[in-house]
Parts: sequence; structure tokens; C-alpha cells
Amino acid sequence: MTPHRHPLPALTGLRFFLAVWVVVFHVIPTTLTLEIPWLPSAPAAVDCLLRTGYVAVTIFFVLSGFVLAYNYDLGRVWTQRERWRFAIARFSRIYPAYVAGLAALVPVALYRIWQRIPAGEYSLSSGALSVLLIQSWFPERALSWNYPGWSLSAEAFFYALFPIAGYWLWKLRSRGKVIAGLAVLWLLSLAAPLAAVVIPIPGFGDVPAAGGVPGAAGEPWGSLISYHPLSGLPAFATGVLLAALYRSLPEDSPWFRRADWLSVPALAVICLTLANADQLPLAVVRNGLLLPLYSILIFGLALGNGFTARFLGLPALVFLGNASYAMYILHFPIGEWLLLARRWFDIRAPEGAGWEILYVLSVIAAASLFYKLIEEPVHKTLRRVLTAKLDRTAGANTPLHTGESSPISADSTRGNRS
Repeated sequence: MTPHRHPLPALTGLRFFLAVWVVVFHVIPTTLTLEIPWLPSAPAAVDCLLRTGYVAVTIFFVLSGFVLAYNYDLGRVWTQRERWRFAIARFSRIYPAYVAGLAALVPVALYRIWQRIPAGEYSLSSGALSVLLIQSWFPERALSWNYPGWSLSAEAFFYALFPIAGYWLWKLRSRGKVIAGLAVLWLLSLAAPLAAVVIPIPGFGDVPAAGGVPGAAGEPWGSLISYHPLSGLPAFATGVLLAALYRSLPEDSPWFRRADWLSVPALAVICLTLANADQLPLAVVRNGLLLPLYSILIFGLALGNGFTARFLGLPALVFLGNASYAMYILHFPIGEWLLLARRWFDIRAPEGAGWEILYVLSVIAAASLFYKLIEEPVHKTLRRVLTAKLDRTAGANTPLHTGESSPISADSTRGNRS
């Protein structure tokens, strides 16, 4: 099977809108008992869409699996050196910005302690779990410190599994087996959420999807279903199988001319469903309910043709998509610092949605600068240094011309953040 060589800019542009959705979701109250001035006047459908921004993380998981499997050769078992090169690529991509987000919150934690403000989420033990990227394995602590980082903890687990699990998933090969595998993964993603609804789990399984916080504090089973890495694994594996399906298409496949036939209906049904999320249980919407539709949307956008894909592939949106990881991982620290600034300088928040709009624009601007000036240069330098060190070590222990080939068809991002 010959991999497609062209980049997938529409998927990068999609990441920007997903990141903004998460940022907006985190800035508005997410329980039905809380209100901010502009939401009551907004249509109920818009209200529901904003309150279900947590599903963007599931879409990110699918995207991550797809982009990695699109770029890396899973048709054979990797050597130990190749696995190390992959680990270096992933580490240098995600960890510097991740640590920057944690470091930005250290002064916030110290200020809270100084002012005798409860700061349980900033405990030293939780901080250690976060630094080690294992906080999501302890779901009740998953949202401590920089709480969007729980998904990076899950991603680290997916990366560890990718070289081996990806190889076995890739062995399905035939389109029929791939589609059957996708169906099995969908059922797996729904197993625990459906159990939560049937039981139900108080404060989670019986809460409307637009009216509750996934895995709210004090609900350990809800936290387990929401944040444990195993709960997101079917979505990541779905992305891997989608890439197998995509790469099985010949270059002249008519599907490349029918991208909007997939992406537009999928996007419409996703929006329609989430617009009525107040009629659905939180547990199933939070995890796997719409996983097939997310898959169809991503597959359609990857095909590259059609208005939707061309729009998301605009250079400005591709740049913002590349900065989306910084938006995602830094938006909470930025929000904490803005709140501190308001308190220190006695700044009154703008009326209506003014504060929320200012916050979102600040996140986009700061993250764009961070990506361009810090994240990308650090990533390239760290990857180059660590890879050179690995090559020197390997060169000292192996003869020249080992015949080892790279597991990567091109740069691992190919214009996409994975």
C-alpha cells in the first residue's frame, strides 16, 4: 500500500475551531443553575452547543490517531531505534508547551496560598502527577493544576501504545475488516457510558449532556469514565483505522471528488445533535455517541476537495490550527492570570459577553505568539538535539549501513498537529 504524500491542511484548520470551542466551553458556566448575562438571550441551540465543548477532546483523539497513522509506516514492526525516534518526536512536540503551562501556574498557586485561598487543586502531589503526565490515571486528580492537561496524559499513553497497537490494527488491511473494527471500537466507547446511564451514576449518568460537568468533583465513577486514558483509547484507535481506510484508496478514487458529501452532512448532524444535548444523557455524549460522525467528518476533510476542506485549509486557519495546541494547553493559565490582574488592579469586567470575548481573543493572540516565537523553535531544536544524541549512541553500538529504514514517510506533522 503506497501512502498518500500530500498534506492535509483542512485537518489543521479544524483544530483551530476545536480549540476555540474548548476555550469557550471553559469560560462559561456549565451547570444549568448558573447564568451569565448573554446566555439567557441566546437561542437554546447555541447554549447547548457551547455547553458541549468537551466533545472536542474526543475529536482531537480521533485526529491524533489519524494523523500519526497517516504519516508513519505501520506495515511492519519497528526497531528499537525507530521507537526511540518516535518517542523523541512526540516528546519534543508536546512536552515543552505542556511544562510551560504548568510553570505559569506556580505563581498562581503561591498567591492563593499566601492569600489563604483554598488551593487543593494545586497540591504538590497532584503537581508531581502532572509533571509526569500520569494524572489521568488518577481520575479524581485529573483536573488538578492545568486541568486541560489531562488529555495530554491520555495522549502520552496512546503514543506509548502506537508502535505496537498500530501495527496490529494495520494488519486488518481489508476495507471490510477496517469497517468492522470501527464498529467494534464504537461499541467499546459506549460500553461504560451506557452502563452509567443504566445504573445510573448519580450526578453523571442521569445528567443532561448540556447541563453538567463531565466527571464532576465528588463523583469518582464519573471521573473514571470521563478522564481515564482507557476511556479515550477507542477514539484514538478509531483514528488509526480511519487512516488505514484512507490510505487504501487509490489516488484516482472518486471519493476524492466527493469530500463534501461526507463532511457537510456529518457536521450538520453533529451540530443538530449537540444543539439538543439537553435531551441526552451526559455520559454517552461525553464519550462515544457521535464517534462515527466525527470519523466521517475527519475522513471527508482529509479527502481535501469541497468547499469545507478548502475553507479550513486557508493559510490563516492553518497557522491558527498549528497554534491550537498552545491555545489548548495555555488557555487556563492565561485565564488565571487575567483573573489575578482584575483583582490586583480592581478592573471591572465588561458587561455582557465582553469579558468572555476579551479572554478568547487574548488566548488566540498569546498562543499564536507563543507558537511562533517559542513552541516551534524549541520543538525543532529539542528534536534535533535528542535525535542527534540518539544517532550518536546508536552509531557507537551498531555497524554502518544497517539497512534500517525510517518509520516515517515525511515530517510527522505534514502540516497537522498530532
